[in-house]
Amino acid sequence: MSSTMTRRALLRWGAVGAGAMVLAACAPKQAPAEPAPKEEAPAAKEPTVAPAAKEEAKPAAAGAITLRFMTRQGDAGVHMREFGKRYADESEGKIVVEFEEAPWDETPKILETQLISGTMVDATWGDTAWWPNMARRGAYLDIEEYVAEAGMNLDDWFNVAWFRRWTDGKLSGLGGAAGFHPGITFYNKEWVVEAWGKEPTDDWTLEDFTECINACAKLKGEGYFGGNADVGGGHGGDGWLGPFNGGLLSQDGTQAIFAEPEAQDGIKWQIEQLASKAIPTREDQAEGLMQMFLNQKLATYTSNPGASQGMSKGAEENNIDMGVVLSPKGPSASLNPPQRGFCPYANTFGAYSKTKYPREAFGLIARVTSEECMKWLCLTTGKQPGALLTTWYDSEVVEKFPWFPKCADVMKTITDAFACPANTRYNEWRDVGNNEIPAIVYGDVEYTDANVQAVNDHMQEVLDLPMPGA
Repeated sequence: MSSTMTRRALLRWGAVGAGAMVLAACAPKQAPAEPAPKEEAPAAKEPTVAPAAKEEAKPAAAGAITLRFMTRQGDAGVHMREFGKRYADESEGKIVVEFEEAPWDETPKILETQLISGTMVDATWGDTAWWPNMARRGAYLDIEEYVAEAGMNLDDWFNVAWFRRWTDGKLSGLGGAAGFHPGITFYNKEWVVEAWGKEPTDDWTLEDFTECINACAKLKGEGYFGGNADVGGGHGGDGWLGPFNGGLLSQDGTQAIFAEPEAQDGIKWQIEQLASKAIPTREDQAEGLMQMFLNQKLATYTSNPGASQGMSKGAEENNIDMGVVLSPKGPSASLNPPQRGFCPYANTFGAYSKTKYPREAFGLIARVTSEECMKWLCLTTGKQPGALLTTWYDSEVVEKFPWFPKCADVMKTITDAFACPANTRYNEWRDVGNNEIPAIVYGDVEYTDANVQAVNDHMQEVLDLPMPGA
């Protein structure tokens, strides 16, 4: 079976040919929500993607249906609108798609308001961290039967279990731009070779990494650093502790594991590298880690595949000979089975559970998560491809980002889950970690067993609360 819908398959959903005019609409203003986590490191200079050329309005066919589609505001949602438009155009006037653009941070509150009032859009995008709460509350359509009818092979998709986890085992959505963290290490070839005497490989270990970043920092002295580490709460900090076989949260999302020895091995490593000045302090990295690398103050930058966009463009603009390898292996790589990828994510697309047009809404989210759309996204904007992993091996994608097939190979082996509390209180849990863990790592609070346990207890207090909005 094909993993993407062919035009013949799309015909079943009323989406063939050309003719429908796509209407743009603004999302209603809502009160700002709590900041949502980013799925990728911010680019130093985000590319501006020109909007599609305006077309003459074409009349919709008699009895045409209208689908409301909430997309991410600005360039980050350009592919959603481009392929939402194509989906409508291919329907021969049977479908009209209206876009409601929303900023990242406001989208959860807008969707929640719509869910409560019964006015939710027919299709929407979402973030891995705040998708679960809406899914648990029945916001999203069970698409199992539509996937089967369309002949989609979900074996080719990344992180499918995530979409079933929150809806009693039923598939509630499809994944968009995907990745894992920490995933890859970008390095300044000239600096690393001069300091360390060689370049890293995909098989390098944490011991190699530690030796490398210390040599790089020592070579240039004060104000220059060898590498970085994610310090704090949330999925970034959890993922960084993964190579040590630790983390912040148990796999079932019910227990704080910050105080466990494996997690503390990772915290102690961070403290040691700060003491040796191999990684920057909060003050040192005020300009941002990516910008530090591009300004040649940081020899290596370890992040997720989403950082490729800004790093590739920035390295070229700053005349940096940049290499890219998989992030270093830690003790977890010696487990059986070996584990190397952590904090998997895939931006989410789902249809409203009470939409009047479930098949057409499913057809829309299938279109914007298709291999064609994700390839277009990657080649047009430089953003990483989606959850359909075949895209990561496409020859044109590989020519642009040669390391993407290696990322996809790792993604196929990841068995852990994105760090999200079972009660879906991601923001509260993350904020406790962000407020209290850096204080210990950076020395504001003395590193003691009692203080470590206190942080663990405070994170656990959030995990023990009931699910919001239940």
